[in-house]
Amino acid sequence: MLLAIDPDVLTISAGEPNSKQTKEANRLLEWVAGRLSDIHIAIDKPKKALLREYVDFYQQHIDDESPALLLVESIINNEAVQTRQLQTHLPHDLEVMIEKYKCTKPVEPTLIAMGHNAGKLAGLTIILPSQPGVRSRGLYQTHIKQAFEKQISKLTIAYSSQAQISFPPVEDKKQKTERGYWFEDKVRSALHQILKCPHVDIKTPDVLMNAKGVGEIDFYGYELKTNPRTVWIGECKLREFRSSDPITIKELEQLEKKLDAVKAYEESRPNINSSTSIQCVIVSNADSISENARQKDEEMNITFYRAVLSKNWKFVSNWNIDALDILTYVNGKQELVKRVEIC
Repeated sequence: MLLAIDPDVLTISAGEPNSKQTKEANRLLEWVAGRLSDIHIAIDKPKKALLREYVDFYQQHIDDESPALLLVESIINNEAVQTRQLQTHLPHDLEVMIEKYKCTKPVEPTLIAMGHNAGKLAGLTIILPSQPGVRSRGLYQTHIKQAFEKQISKLTIAYSSQAQISFPPVEDKKQKTERGYWFEDKVRSALHQILKCPHVDIKTPDVLMNAKGVGEIDFYGYELKTNPRTVWIGECKLREFRSSDPITIKELEQLEKKLDAVKAYEESRPNINSSTSIQCVIVSNADSISENARQKDEEMNITFYRAVLSKNWKFVSNWNIDALDILTYVNGKQELVKRVEIC
């Protein structure tokens, strides 16, 4: 698939985090980032109007950590992204249409011209932000969109709010992604190294999986023969969009439910005669724990590990956890206790 992304999609992705339009734009960019092996990103030549706007966006948001910034960085540096340069010359009939339908704001004529010149290839899909956009677009009007799609061979015009290119719905956050499972595997390995626990269950014991309100426990490590013995349970919370989204009280309450079930289960284990201490951990690339969740964090004596992930982890398949930062809160302020490098 060959995609041309309107720079306005990037601008909107960096907007108000809770707005529907921002979520749609980020979901789209995440969809693109997860399919880079199957997608080419179209860049215009020789003027490179799109690339200039991508560079401008990158420079303005260089301190952000978002799907948009990482994708743009990869495009600019030509890392892990397959790009295709397309000419932007136009036949007279398309020039007339662009003027007639007022598709004249920056980069809209460029996108249309790229669509025309991609017709000799597999065709082009132009992605615009859902309305209202940053700049007016003639292509937002249905009859104009249809006119260009009819005139230009193999052209598709889609919006970040549409399901035409099969990206997942905006509010569907319950389903774990491939990256989520990969993160769990990396966390198990890292905690096994740091905690030196002799046993780590990859699969949650059935009696716990079937317990009401428990379900899967992401990390389950334990000792058997020590006295007292220690059991570690943990949750892995990968922030695929924004690491600035903190750990919430709801996520800690989910861990609390699992803690109660684990206590009952561990006390009923056969041939265990020693006392048992259960320690809870949260591992996430989130920057912090939300203020209203910090009291719960203290009550449960949770250890919060902030995962430092490989650079460009969203755009490569074989990424790792480079380090775990142990964080605590003193008088409401977050402090770094220790950074542990992961081998």
